[in-house]
Amino acid sequence: MDAPGRMLALLAVGVTSCAPGAGPTTGPPVPASSHSDAEDTRALIAFESRRDGDPEIWVMRPDGSEPRQLTRNDAADIAAEWSPDGERIVFWSDRDGNEEIYVMDADGSDQTRLTHDPARERSPSWSPDGEEIVFTSKRDGNYEIYAMSSDGSGVRRLTDHPDRDQHPVWSPDGTRIAFWSDRDGDHEIFTMLPDGSDPLQLTDNEWNDFVPNWSPDGSSIAYVSRRHGDQEIYVMDAHGSDQTRVTFDPALDGEPNFSTDGGQIAFWSRRAPDGNADVYVIDLEVADVVNLTSHPGEDYSPDYRPP
Repeated sequence: MDAPGRMLALLAVGVTSCAPGAGPTTGPPVPASSHSDAEDTRALIAFESRRDGDPEIWVMRPDGSEPRQLTRNDAADIAAEWSPDGERIVFWSDRDGNEEIYVMDADGSDQTRLTHDPARERSPSWSPDGEEIVFTSKRDGNYEIYAMSSDGSGVRRLTDHPDRDQHPVWSPDGTRIAFWSDRDGDHEIFTMLPDGSDPLQLTDNEWNDFVPNWSPDGSSIAYVSRRHGDQEIYVMDAHGSDQTRVTFDPALDGEPNFSTDGGQIAFWSRRAPDGNADVYVIDLEVADVVNLTSHPGEDYSPDYRPP
């Protein structure tokens, strides 16, 4: 991603629509149709949708076309994230009666439960080498951050604080883990070393800052903030400087995720006239906002597949 100075283009935001009325599909996942060379068959966005009545994991093209359902059950499947090689997806689900971490292949097959604890387990995220997964758990009575091997073994606790620590996400170079915490009285963004040491607070204000995600080059962090009275997307340098507002809409915007080249951010928003949650993408160079999904079932948690 370019230097934060490019964010000056974000003072005015326009919205256009893409793939209107994209509806649900039925049956098992199907192979993608042929696309131009510029639209690689690997180019996908995973997202969470309620379009079949409960939260399920779907994928679609980066332009919002060809939505395909990967999970299908009566429970909630939430917060999908691609593995670094793009071959697997980690997510959390309550399909077995408790919130646990699961992993599946990129086509939705081989869905496997990784954690087995009566406490809630949420917000999984891969290490850059794909060998480990960090996640949030309440297994010790408070929301803390844990890590485990990608097969579910070797669970270890990384944070130990009386306030909540949540939504861990590994930096692309593997040197830091970003997360949000209530440890100063409200939601703020922190980073720490992979062993949980050296916590550094990046944001500090009386409003909530939460849901951090790294840019592909690790130079920036996108996050959600309520510091201006509504919920918007912001970007800052990896050390917390140059905190810049990216979206400007009175509706709720949430869960930002950088594109693979760092030039765009996908997020969900309720800015549609009906107030429905849909997936949008903003181009950080020209400040255009494009609507990727438009469905009565709400769509959340977009995540770009690595190239």
